[in-house]
Amino acid sequence: MLSLADNKLTGIIPTLNNLPNLSLLRLEQNQLTGIIPNFISFKISNLSELGLFENCGLIAFDSAQETILNQKDPNWKTRNPNCGTTCVDTNGSTQEGINLVKSTPSNYGLFTQTQIDAAKQAGIDLVKAKPADYNLFTQTQIDAAKQTGIDLVKTKPNDYNLFSATDVSNKETIAKQTGVQEGITQGINKCKTDPVSCGIVVSNEQCKTNPASCNLFTQTQIDAAKQDAINKCKLDPASCGIVVSNNQCPTNPASCNLVTQEQLNAEKETAKQNGIDICKNDPNCKGIHATYNPLNGEVHIPFIDVPNGLGFVQTFDVYLIQRNGSFIFDLDMSRISLVH
Repeated sequence: MLSLADNKLTGIIPTLNNLPNLSLLRLEQNQLTGIIPNFISFKISNLSELGLFENCGLIAFDSAQETILNQKDPNWKTRNPNCGTTCVDTNGSTQEGINLVKSTPSNYGLFTQTQIDAAKQAGIDLVKAKPADYNLFTQTQIDAAKQTGIDLVKTKPNDYNLFSATDVSNKETIAKQTGVQEGITQGINKCKTDPVSCGIVVSNEQCKTNPASCNLFTQTQIDAAKQDAINKCKLDPASCGIVVSNNQCPTNPASCNLVTQEQLNAEKETAKQNGIDICKNDPNCKGIHATYNPLNGEVHIPFIDVPNGLGFVQTFDVYLIQRNGSFIFDLDMSRISLVH
C-alpha cells in the first residue's frame, strides 16, 4: 500500500517501479500535475483502491488508462482549490512531464529505432530457432513428410482403395466359389424334392416317397450352376465382391481384363524368367551380386526382393552408404528405384 494523500505534493507522478504487489495507491488532495505514467510494475486495474482527485490537472496516459481511471476514481479530474492558474500549460501538460517522457520513453510506450530493430531481430532469431512453432518448414521436412505418406500407402495400399492384380484375382476366385456353392445347394434341394425331375432313377423305395433322404443331384446340374456363377461375375463383378480400379469396368465388364489365378501365376513365372534371362545377358547386371566401392564406402545392390503386405514381391535397385569408421551402412533413400 502507498498512501500519500493530502501531503501538499507537487510535480509529476513518478513511475513507481519495483512495486509488483501494490494494491492501494492514495495520491488525492495534493498539487500533482502532468501525465499519469503508464505504470509498468503494476496495473491500475488490479488496485483495490485508487485516489487521484483534487490535484492540479492530471492527464491520462491514453484513452485505455482514462477508462480505468474513471472506474477506479470517478472524480480524479477534480482540481484542488489551492492550485494556481499556472499549474498546467495551455496544452494540458507540463515541462516536467515532457522531461520525464524524454528520460524514460519506454515507460510510456515510446521506443528508439535501435530498440525497434533489436526487437525485430529477436523475433527473427526466435523464428529461426523454432520455425515449426510458426508453421514454417524446410524443404527437407516437407520431402520427409511426403515420403512418409508414400511409405504409408505402400505398406497398406488397401486402406487407400488400391488393389493389386493378385487381390482382384483372389476376390474373383472367392466369388466364383461362392456362386458355385449356391448353385450346388439349389440343385441339391431341387433333387431332394423331386429326384425324377433331375433325371435321377432310384430303386430305393424310401427315396421315392421321401426325396429329402436321397441327397442326389446330377452332374449336369452342377455344371450348369458353375456356369451361372461364372456368367454372373463376368456381367457384374461388383456383385461378386470384386473391386477394380478401372472406371469402365462397371459398365463394360469385358474391359476389366480379369484373369484366373492359373493365368496370373503363369504370367508371374514368365516375367520372372524374362528378368533372369535379361540379367544373364547384361554384363552390368552381375546376377544378384552386390558391389562395394572402398573409395567412397558405397554398396550397390542391383536386385533385392522386398515382400509387402499384399502377398507379392517387388524388386528394387538400391544403394547403401557406409558410416564413417564403422561397418554400419545406411540405405540411400534418394536412389531407390523399382526394377519390377
